[in-house]
Amino acid sequence: MRITGIETTKKGRYALMIDGEFAFSVHRDTFLTTPGLQTGAELTPEQLETLRREDERRSARESALDYLSAAEQTTGTLRQKLLRRYGEQAVEAALTRMQELGLLDDLDYSRRYAADAVNLKGYPRRRIARELQKKGVPQPVIEEVLAGISPETETETACRLLQKQYAEKLGDRREREKAMAALYRRGFSQETIQAAMRRLPIQQPEPEETADAGAQILELIRKKYLKNLTDRKGIEKTVAALYRRGYSPEEIRAGIRRILEEQPQALQEEMYCDD
Repeated sequence: MRITGIETTKKGRYALMIDGEFAFSVHRDTFLTTPGLQTGAELTPEQLETLRREDERRSARESALDYLSAAEQTTGTLRQKLLRRYGEQAVEAALTRMQELGLLDDLDYSRRYAADAVNLKGYPRRRIARELQKKGVPQPVIEEVLAGISPETETETACRLLQKQYAEKLGDRREREKAMAALYRRGFSQETIQAAMRRLPIQQPEPEETADAGAQILELIRKKYLKNLTDRKGIEKTVAALYRRGYSPEEIRAGIRRILEEQPQALQEEMYCDD
């Protein structure tokens, strides 16, 4: 196989003509550093394939540097972008080189992302894990990062959000329901939300309000959740659903006890929230 022509492309690459037909183009540096790459040179198919692969690896490295110069990347996001243009071997070689240069570090990136997510966005661990997964961060790295966020930190984050957005409204049950539901959708656990609510100076509800809440729970269970109370899993789903509506665990347990007292003994034995 003979090189019958070498032409410069608009992108500054060198197009190789083999036996009168275009074969592929190579990067300028590849062309200049490959001995004997000139018109009239004879190349074996193996030599041509080696040349193509070396050039692809070089191009993948340059593209990786371009992406990293434009914005921080995780190994996952950078891999995804490079695979749109290059083969898997060239991409993995480029990623390895970026890691060797210290330009690609998933653990460092994830730690800084988590710190900003907690302090600036008020994200809980569950939300942080979800966002890092979207960015292609390996699960072991995510777990290591989350281990550095204590339950106390998460509770403080929930308190900060409540004080910032709902502080003046938490004396009203409906507003508390909205606040607790908002935190739940944000990714906070029920336990964390309850811990945060207990820390805030919230005006205690009047006895009438507590009584109203109990009546509301009973009505909701009878209308929507009665069929769930046939087993432990169903009871747990009912508790979670009512909790998302803003009712306290104590109120929910009392309501379920009341309902189960009206049901057959078999249902009562399934109840997990015993006295």
